[in-house]
Amino acid sequence: MQRINLRTFGFLTSTISSFFFVTSAQAQTSVLMSNPPTATLQAQDVFGNVIANQARALQAIPGGLQPGMPRPARIITWNTDIDYSTGGKIFNPRNPVGQKYDNVRLRSYQGTDTNPDVPFVAPTVTMRPGDTFRITLNNKLPAEGPECLESTTPNIPHCFNSTNLHSHGFWVSPTGNSDNVLITIRPNVEFTYEYNLPDAHPAGTFWYHPHLHGSTALQVSSGMAGAMIVEGDRLPGPNSPGDIDVLLANPTGPKLPEQLVLFQQIPYACYTIPGDYSSPIKVDENGLWKCDPGDVGVIETYKEVFGPGKWRASGRYTSINGEVLPILTGFQSGTLSRWRMIHAGVRDSIKPSFVKMPTAVEAEVSSAEFLNRSPEEQAAFMELNCSGAKATQLSMATDGITRDRMVVQDETLLHPGYREDLVMIFPERGIYCMMDGAIEANEGAGAIKKSVNLLGFVVVGEGEAMGDETVVDRARSILEKNAGTLNIDPVTEAKIINDLQNNLGLAAFEPHKTMMDTFTDGNQTLGFKIARNEIDTDVFDFMIGDLDADGNILNPAPYKAGHTDRFLTLGTTDEWELKSFSGGHPFHIHVNPFQIIAVYDAEGNDVSGYDEGNETPYARLKGAWKDTIFVTQDNDGGHYRIITRTRYQRYIGDFVLHCHILDHEDQGMMQNIRITLPDGMGGQIKASHH
Repeated sequence: MQRINLRTFGFLTSTISSFFFVTSAQAQTSVLMSNPPTATLQAQDVFGNVIANQARALQAIPGGLQPGMPRPARIITWNTDIDYSTGGKIFNPRNPVGQKYDNVRLRSYQGTDTNPDVPFVAPTVTMRPGDTFRITLNNKLPAEGPECLESTTPNIPHCFNSTNLHSHGFWVSPTGNSDNVLITIRPNVEFTYEYNLPDAHPAGTFWYHPHLHGSTALQVSSGMAGAMIVEGDRLPGPNSPGDIDVLLANPTGPKLPEQLVLFQQIPYACYTIPGDYSSPIKVDENGLWKCDPGDVGVIETYKEVFGPGKWRASGRYTSINGEVLPILTGFQSGTLSRWRMIHAGVRDSIKPSFVKMPTAVEAEVSSAEFLNRSPEEQAAFMELNCSGAKATQLSMATDGITRDRMVVQDETLLHPGYREDLVMIFPERGIYCMMDGAIEANEGAGAIKKSVNLLGFVVVGEGEAMGDETVVDRARSILEKNAGTLNIDPVTEAKIINDLQNNLGLAAFEPHKTMMDTFTDGNQTLGFKIARNEIDTDVFDFMIGDLDADGNILNPAPYKAGHTDRFLTLGTTDEWELKSFSGGHPFHIHVNPFQIIAVYDAEGNDVSGYDEGNETPYARLKGAWKDTIFVTQDNDGGHYRIITRTRYQRYIGDFVLHCHILDHEDQGMMQNIRITLPDGMGGQIKASHH
């Protein structure tokens, strides 16, 4: 949490100071906050010489890294423990005045870089392309019981105290001690991962979380998730892309404000018989989960905790950087800021937007009174004061990868696993409601229609006057000016400015060459399906299959441990067709990102384009590079078709694809993939032999 200079926000000085850690029997308040804690990294060169301090360790190349310029090699290290939190509390607006915080005991990343008051968000790790990052996990959770060690059913959730690590979106090796999610770190075991980021790794927003099949959802939903930021200082050249970071930098003034927003959905529960997780969850008069004074909320079972509608039925709140209904600070009107959004939740989709509230009610929000109101009173306040025009958002990257152009929108649809990098310019000072917009049943991962919710507030102080200038015009003007300060050749500079003037283009900063018209070597098909088990009809099977020539699902099956489902050949390019036959599922594949070629609705219309008036959930995704894409049906059960292309580059070995509704993954909606070397005769080598 960040203490701010209140004079910066003079219009709120008398009221906003009340937020600083004020608690009493009569009132409990929210907190002013900024970004999650930053991991204290130790850096050394390849010869083992320690770089003096973190600031120097993370310092970019002065003037930017010119094309072809070698980057100094660095080794970055960080250690963290995994254990139960002690004394953790989560704000719950539904509780009575004077006891607004619930006590919780959850698995979390711990150590010197975590906030003991907010242990449910992991520290942010920052690095650069070319770095070697070594992270040591020390699993201090209690030893596993026989239900784990003797389990022979991989798709029944188990082994909740065993773990591993996934660097979501990183382009690194999936084998050995790199991004290997097929290993198990038991309690009382310490293990060091090593990620070798290639020099060509895109700068962008990524994240890390556990990925042990059978316990992933439980651990991630406990707050075991943090951001991984790859900062870039590469300048664009005639034949090589640059990093968007250099265009966003303010070369002559203070550093550009940057806000990390890590969304989490923590479904902690209190039970009628403490410690007996088969007993009913405590609920209030409205059927929403509650914890009485002295109770401790936990996540220790999948039963009644995960499943369709469970998150909304719980009445729990989506948190931001470990806090419920926080107030984000540090912004000024008319100035550009960068927002990195990460959906680290397990189940339900989120649709953030920003709405300026009337000046007359700012003091009400900036007081303890608001958060001590009942949820019904807060909802009424929100409907009255947070329902105006939404602030303009400029999306410049999706899933951490810079787009070929900025997308102008007023809300961002985030499914589990998604990331979105926004450029924001708030036109006026004041307080903005950060809202979670309504989502239709087929639009979101929750599979149930969702109403509008409040996520938090953003405080914007007095900055530069906008006049008659639109947000888009102001952003374009700032970025054109920044382009003129880059130490690059005149031809590239002129191209950048011309691209910005035409559709806010960012082609000089797009890290991957387009595959829209690329020759493909083969095709892959995939279908998601949930169905009752044919033998035990009380059990559902979470399955993945192929598609036949008519587009029907073929041979769907749950995850088979030790079985390779797909053999792919290094250096080849495949076109993938994705469909769902049971609601919506976020498709995620490790290692290599993919480009969206088209998204066809049930009538065969491509709804991914930039056509004026296209407001479908897939609008303006054509050509975007992603590692996670939501695959849905329409309201009548018709099938959408997602067409992507990807090239298997650099890395061989075994990894996975899966649904990023993580309890679906834990229950079998996952496949093993192996990328192999070609055999030199048009085939592939599937196994080692002599």
